[in-house]
Amino acid sequence: MKEILNNFTTYILFGLFGLGLIMFRAGIKSDNGLFFFIGIILVAFVGIVVLIYLLSLKSKQKKVEREWKQELEEFKQNSKKIVVNLENVEVKSNSWTDNVVVSESKYGGLDQMAGYGNSNVTKVKRNLNAIEISIPLEGETIDYLVFVEKDPTTLAMQLAVQKETYLYINRQNKREVYLDLEFLE
Repeated sequence: MKEILNNFTTYILFGLFGLGLIMFRAGIKSDNGLFFFIGIILVAFVGIVVLIYLLSLKSKQKKVEREWKQELEEFKQNSKKIVVNLENVEVKSNSWTDNVVVSESKYGGLDQMAGYGNSNVTKVKRNLNAIEISIPLEGETIDYLVFVEKDPTTLAMQLAVQKETYLYINRQNKREVYLDLEFLE
């Protein structure tokens, strides 16, 4: 229901913006001050509404990010902190080249027929690294697996520079863990 209301609001705003532009143009052409003034008011109204919407959207995103950081800090404070040596970490890397279609226009079939099919495709190098960490804890071993999309050489250098990080384990539920890999961002 919310999506339908959002789409309806978007169409109304597009309509008002278009009507404002038409009235603005008609006011200029016919030297009619009323059409000119109403056109400017409609365009300004839509601009203000869109600006308010974008600012509120950005504000909501920042609020969610702040709440997540606050929850993470609380989790870190209330959890058991274990030092993880990053020199003993096993990294498995997988690199490949991906063909990505740049534009899916109606002329793509004509490009194929004319022999220019590759002009619409670019090659993108992809890297996926699996970091396997085994952490001994109270007679048990916690196996932690993290996937990072980064160049393997850069990842190896960042792990070597950092040398150690922390694993946070919830005291009540040992399945709730957080491995601090914020230095990789």
